[in-house]
Amino acid sequence: MIKSRKKLPVYVIILIDAGLIALFFGLFITFEYFIPKVSSDQGSVVLSSDDIDTTFKLPADSSEKEKAAAKQTDPDESQSSDNNSSNDTSKQSKAAASGSNSKSSKKSRSGASTGSGSRSNENTEILKSNTDQARSTENSNITSKEIKSYKSENAQITVYEKTLTASSGNVVYYVADCYVTSAAEIKTYLAENTYGTNIKDSIENMDKATGSVLSINGDFYGNSESGVVIRNGKEYRSNNTNADICVLFKDGSMKTYSPSQYNAQEVIKQGAWQAWCFGPTLLDANGNVPESYNTTSFINKTNPRTAIGYIEPGHYIFVVVDGRDADHSVGVTLSELSSIMKYEGCKTAYNLDGGNSSVMTFKGELVNQPSKDGRDISDIVYIA
Repeated sequence: MIKSRKKLPVYVIILIDAGLIALFFGLFITFEYFIPKVSSDQGSVVLSSDDIDTTFKLPADSSEKEKAAAKQTDPDESQSSDNNSSNDTSKQSKAAASGSNSKSSKKSRSGASTGSGSRSNENTEILKSNTDQARSTENSNITSKEIKSYKSENAQITVYEKTLTASSGNVVYYVADCYVTSAAEIKTYLAENTYGTNIKDSIENMDKATGSVLSINGDFYGNSESGVVIRNGKEYRSNNTNADICVLFKDGSMKTYSPSQYNAQEVIKQGAWQAWCFGPTLLDANGNVPESYNTTSFINKTNPRTAIGYIEPGHYIFVVVDGRDADHSVGVTLSELSSIMKYEGCKTAYNLDGGNSSVMTFKGELVNQPSKDGRDISDIVYIA
């Protein structure tokens, strides 16, 4: 006599199915977001550093630099830009009081840590800026002190620590005022010197690998398999997403583009040296806080920030804002960040990856106080 096979209870079947689904998604997420994948395509050269022949003069001394800053603050001297995303020069930062400060370099992070700040800026929407926040930041009393400086034949860098009171609390941010003799001095580096996804390293390790004087985190290109990537004249990806794009050209100019405006062939023809894809663009065509941002609701919130700004060919501003620490610095919204970049005299400004990624180093030492001690990232922007 054949015995009938006993059926499993329905709840057991449901639990088994749920477990298999969870295992599948766990493996997918691990492979997609954690396991490093070196790309078989290591990019193609679209611009050689030898072809960058436009040069700029460094300020002769501090007095000349101050005169240049004063000229930028004069509203009668401002000129409109010929690019839709370039901006009129706004008032320059207040004179910095001399001082000294240093922070010891923290141990590098071997793990590939993740966090909410690593979210990409791909699923964007048009979000209105907050004029009240921007106005409050613009009217805030900003204190400043010089903490680092460097000068060579090819670059002059002064780093300031600044504080202000934003709508949500105290804010500490760091400004690297950078003059270079050529756009080729603004360099980028990929973790492990390799292009791919989920390939990460600490900014301190990449700082050592490049021998940089100044480094900031990039756009975390390796957190996605899409988005424009041009680094040191080599194009790795041209499939732009719906995020804004920032391009540094061989003539030293910097422009930002909406996704619909970006044309890869035209940009390369004009001499693209670097291209980042995170965003959004932080200033409008008149040098003001824009009416809206092409971004996500999370990125639009108060966060630690990293931004790059353009004043004129050969003169750039790197900004890192500390955040997520009520006792030190709460961070800023995009509207507040735009106000900061305007205050610093930028014509064009662009938001890079932020959150735990926001890190600045100077000669191998941490300048800022990263949220959760920072995290391993895929790329940096640096001056050697």
